[in-house]
Amino acid sequence: MPGKADKDGASEGLGLVAIEALGSGCRLMSGSNRALQEMLPAGADVVFINLENAAKLASAIIQMLCAKTLDEKDFLIFRQALVDKFDWDNVALNYDAILKKIVI
Repeated sequence: MPGKADKDGASEGLGLVAIEALGSGCRLMSGSNRALQEMLPAGADVVFINLENAAKLASAIIQMLCAKTLDEKDFLIFRQALVDKFDWDNVALNYDAILKKIVI
């Protein structure tokens, strides 16, 4: 998932495509993305890298391709954590609770 932070460290938002990829069992390599780093549950198969260094990027890609994947049990636990946090029904319930606190 490419993306380059500006001089203040800001980058694109969360990037739900990254969450969807991880939830499908894909590995993920991303440029520095503070929002994504803060939102991921434990066990995320993500490598964050400085995308400006081509040699380090190439090395990270090779390492990622050769790395061991999560076993099925650990993946299912990780995937459920993603669903709990990002599933539309759960997000809607969380917004509902926030709005009720404001209105009531």
